[in-house]
Amino acid sequence: MRDVSFNEGCPWDFNSNDKMILAVLFFVAVLILLFAVMNCINLTVAQTGFRAKEMATRRLYGVSQVSAFGKMIFESSFLCFVAFLIGYFLSFALEPYVSRLINKDIMLLENFSVGVILLSILFVVFIGMVSGIIPAVVMSRFKPIDVVKGTYTFKSKMTFSKVFITIVLITCSLTIYKQVEHMINFDYGYNQKAIIDIDASFVDVEALRERLEKLSSVKSVGFTHGTPFDRGNNHTMKVDGVDKSISFQMLFSDSATIKMVGIEFVKDNLLAEEGYWVNQTALDELGATDELKSFRSGGDEYKIAGIVKEFAVGDLVSEWGNGGKSPLLIEINNDLKNPWSVLVQVQGDLVKGYRDVKRTFEEISDGIEFTGQYIETQVENSYREQRRVQTIMIVF
Repeated sequence: MRDVSFNEGCPWDFNSNDKMILAVLFFVAVLILLFAVMNCINLTVAQTGFRAKEMATRRLYGVSQVSAFGKMIFESSFLCFVAFLIGYFLSFALEPYVSRLINKDIMLLENFSVGVILLSILFVVFIGMVSGIIPAVVMSRFKPIDVVKGTYTFKSKMTFSKVFITIVLITCSLTIYKQVEHMINFDYGYNQKAIIDIDASFVDVEALRERLEKLSSVKSVGFTHGTPFDRGNNHTMKVDGVDKSISFQMLFSDSATIKMVGIEFVKDNLLAEEGYWVNQTALDELGATDELKSFRSGGDEYKIAGIVKEFAVGDLVSEWGNGGKSPLLIEINNDLKNPWSVLVQVQGDLVKGYRDVKRTFEEISDGIEFTGQYIETQVENSYREQRRVQTIMIVF
């Protein structure tokens, strides 16, 4: 059950968890707790000068150094206990919001038990001792006679630690924020703008294209087996003369799709017949130069039609995305049968264009739900987990 809980590829609707989100939450919670403990220590120690007379009077009335020490620990623990209660009640108020943030129901009451109560008490006592031990040592060591004579002075230097921890928090938040923005706004090397990706499984694609091309809001319509972002099909093969197997991503698209996404051609081998276009990563995996005309695998020959300019395949974070780099085989076929996707390039108002395409699809498909998305939206949605981490860090 533990393995399934953290398995995003689970075939059932299990509402799986994300270890990264839990790790970030734990890290942020510990960091802020340390921040609070250090501030508590600093602020308590800073009051030493004001509380010196109180402690001196207690000592002069016979209170021992150990008792004075214990009093400071008790005060710190009591403060932590009050803070814990406030925090616990606040957690009930924030429970729905945090559940949405981490995409998992938090059930505080259901997890309330004797064991949780005991652990909470031990935790509060521990934090109270950690927070109070330094102020207790400082306040229990001074000499009462110095306070009475007016010769006791104390200066607290707490600015550095406050500034340091604040800088750590701000730096972490800004770093994560900038990284997520970088991934979303990353130059993938192909055009994503104003292109709607429509699942072609349950619709007459020829009828749909004919209707779409008549719309003033539609610039172009293309058929394809896969897009640069969904990575198309995977074909791992053992190439003759190469020691290792090579995992190629394969795209089968018509020329309208190639023009729409803006794939650039670096070299054209001017084949008289159809062949595959490759990228530099594929050539590197094959151990070949741009003079390669073909390669063989399992008795089949793969002719090289030319080389395309490198572009990112998939996203930048998933384990199968490989940071956007992948060997590519692209076949351009204007007579593509049973395409996986219909790509529609919209012009003008994107909202109006989307509505026009959606309405046309539902008319052609007899009311089948339209699930098409702009490729830009697909890219942003793929970083949903990183957005959540970004939000968590900024909130804290």
